[in-house]
Amino acid sequence: MMRKYAIYLVVCLLVFGCTVGDDFKKPQLFENAEIEKALDLKPAKRQKQNYRLFDDEVLAKLIDMAFASSPSVRQALMRVKQARLSAKIAEVQGLPTLNAAGKYQYVNESKNIGLVYDEDVYQVGLDATWELDIFGGKRRQSEAAAASAYESIANLNNVYLSLASEVALSYTDLRRAQEDALILTQQIKINQQSLRLYRKLYRAGLTSEDKVAEAVIALEKTRTQYNQATQQVEQAKNKLALLTGKLPSSLDKLLAPQKQSLVSRPFMVDVVEFYQLPATVIETRPDVEAALYALKAQNAQVGVAIANLFPKVSLSGMLGFEALHSADLLKHKSYMYSYTPTLSVPLFYFGQLKNQVKVEQASYQEKLAAYEQTFLSAAAEIKDALIAMQSLQKQYDSATSSLARAERIYHLAEQKHGAGLTSQIELLTVKAQYFDAYQEWVASNAALIEAVVRFYKATGAVS
Repeated sequence: MMRKYAIYLVVCLLVFGCTVGDDFKKPQLFENAEIEKALDLKPAKRQKQNYRLFDDEVLAKLIDMAFASSPSVRQALMRVKQARLSAKIAEVQGLPTLNAAGKYQYVNESKNIGLVYDEDVYQVGLDATWELDIFGGKRRQSEAAAASAYESIANLNNVYLSLASEVALSYTDLRRAQEDALILTQQIKINQQSLRLYRKLYRAGLTSEDKVAEAVIALEKTRTQYNQATQQVEQAKNKLALLTGKLPSSLDKLLAPQKQSLVSRPFMVDVVEFYQLPATVIETRPDVEAALYALKAQNAQVGVAIANLFPKVSLSGMLGFEALHSADLLKHKSYMYSYTPTLSVPLFYFGQLKNQVKVEQASYQEKLAAYEQTFLSAAAEIKDALIAMQSLQKQYDSATSSLARAERIYHLAEQKHGAGLTSQIELLTVKAQYFDAYQEWVASNAALIEAVVRFYKATGAVS
């Protein structure tokens, strides 16, 4: 009879069991229309662009190397593996456990209890234990573990994103510094020629000593700038070596100066197209996704804490054989079984369990605020990137016009010099101005490229 009641109780608990705590609902911070208006976005289904659009094989190779060798990526990958394994563990926590057990016991009873015997006891069988998830605490724990696993994947994607951005920015710095070094090499030659001419003119009494001094200062300044550029080249190489997990010397061949490098090619960009993004671009950023999954995991932890306030029901049992003699252990008459339902009701915890619920609820509010902050920071970063591209596009256009004008003036000066209408000094001055304009153009081109890189990072575009 008792057996029937026990079975009936278990069935009722399973049927009428519930899951405490609120189901997770994604916070709706802003309407899509509000986001589009704030960021001046033009709704579009355009796919996210990434660093591959720079059409630079070396850059693409460096990013791939960084993804394959970076210690930060390996760390993130191991965190993903841990989280996934933890999620698998949590999934089976609500299932019964089964153990095989064998026991030998020698008993020699006290004579004071009125029974006098000593004997051996042999036992072998299966032990099973099952804690019924009546209030959904284990389901919430599994939900939390799954959300944490997704959070680790989002964090991994954020590592990829940050790494690709750092590689692209460092690579742009390298090519800009290399181009500066080439330009300054030409400037040094021009300054040396100017200095020789001024010294010749000074000896002939055709110019002042001040002009010679100015030429010396200009030459030394250019040499200093050249040394700074070569230093920047080495620093960029070292940075790229660190990001890709390589020794700096191993990248020398790959990072050798190019005739047509990333910063010396005209970078054509239509800033208007970058505004053609869906409002959901913020939600798909890895850091925003990670913050959302962290919030979801914490919501489940609130449910776990609430479930601990309620009684726990567990079933344990054994099925096997028991005998006083080993020879009789596996005989049919030695067959035995037992089952034990257990009800555990929390009574006196001095407010620990209730306060733990409050702790988890406060933690949820903290993670909600963190999610809101991450969302707003992402929106601000996208807006800043768009504004920066607009401004740098204008600077690039201005530098392009200045370079074209300086090039025309230089060609005219060459023609005049060939016709004997201008001096060598005047020609060298115009030539130096041309290289100054070219250096400014390279700097503006590199700045625009870096702004686009930061835009890709802001929108979560992983290579």
